[in-house]
Amino acid sequence: MGWSNFLRWLRGKAMLRILRKRGNASMVMTVMEEVSSEDRGIFIDALWVLAPNDPPPHNYKETRSVIFIELVLALARTNTRELTPILLSYARINPLHQSVVEGLATLGDHRALPVVQKALECDEESVRNAAVMGISSSAEHRFGDQKFLQHSFELVARSLATPKHLDVRRACEALLRLDYAQASAILTAPSMITVGNRDLGSVLNALREARVRVPPELTRSVLDELKSVPETYWTLRAIRELLPALARTSPHDAIERATAYLDHPDQWTRQAASEAIARANGLRGPLFGCTSAELEQLGQPARLMIRIGSAMFQTEAEGISALFCNWGPGEWREAVDAFRTIGAAESAAIIEEFSRYYTKDCRRLERVPGLEEDSSQAEERLEKLWYLDNDRRDRLMLDYVLKHREHFRLPPDETW
Repeated sequence: MGWSNFLRWLRGKAMLRILRKRGNASMVMTVMEEVSSEDRGIFIDALWVLAPNDPPPHNYKETRSVIFIELVLALARTNTRELTPILLSYARINPLHQSVVEGLATLGDHRALPVVQKALECDEESVRNAAVMGISSSAEHRFGDQKFLQHSFELVARSLATPKHLDVRRACEALLRLDYAQASAILTAPSMITVGNRDLGSVLNALREARVRVPPELTRSVLDELKSVPETYWTLRAIRELLPALARTSPHDAIERATAYLDHPDQWTRQAASEAIARANGLRGPLFGCTSAELEQLGQPARLMIRIGSAMFQTEAEGISALFCNWGPGEWREAVDAFRTIGAAESAAIIEEFSRYYTKDCRRLERVPGLEEDSSQAEERLEKLWYLDNDRRDRLMLDYVLKHREHFRLPPDETW
């Protein structure tokens, strides 16, 4: 080992000691974004010491593997070009190593195209998804050279047309980032927007995020067809995307079709219907989000809806106890008042009843004098009531938005 290599070995060894002491490498990406490109060499040295010849197995349960994965992805996502030849040498030994594939696809060097193509054509779904994720990242930040970006579009489009499972949402995102016009034409074609496409919801979600309109006649046709097929997770997911899509192109039709879903048994479908009707009226949906700066500019009706939306998000994610773990008494009382204001009396009563098991400083009491149930029993009973949603909160929220429409006008940048 020459003197320069010995110094590299010492630097790399020191960095690995720091990473191992932490037990994982979760801080690598944060540090990498803050240091200059010249200073990233120490992480390259660490990778060289960690895996001088071949990559360790892709395994999140083993410290050496975790450090390897995080080093590769952090270096790739900061466009550290010195990583490319190292990953290419690993790929000659293990061409389907998940993090090696993602790293090469992220860097977007045309020399990696054979590796990426092999990954997209292999039988391992996780490896195919790693390639797509890397391509999407490369396209977003324009890391890749022109040859790589052009050929990767063809590779991803071909992968979408095969029966092998793939992260369709991510694949569509990658295509739209690579070539917006060409991808829009492919993804809104009748062959893609069809009841027979199990991943239709994923396709539509990617189109919505990229602000691509779906032809209204196609949207109407698929919604009509879906009425005659059995409801599944996949069909409901498609409906939840089709209704807002139609609201953007044919508001009258959207209102008519979405109204039929306002009392649907599935909560997420009811919410999508409510959002679609609001948008068809040129309004923000009941569950809209905003920044802290925007919140300061909102009127009281919109602020009230933000409070309700926050409460619903927390209860859906973590149950009603989340309101008392994440909020102080003033905040959950505001939520109670907000639910009462829109007419959701039972929802307000559920929160109030469970609040009896919490002290003013938000400590949970297992037993409360005078109450028969302990807090766990009460939580189980009240959560069942909450999820039954006898108030039909989505319909009440929509009615409130429509009655106070002057406070819910869509901002100009959301009227695409």
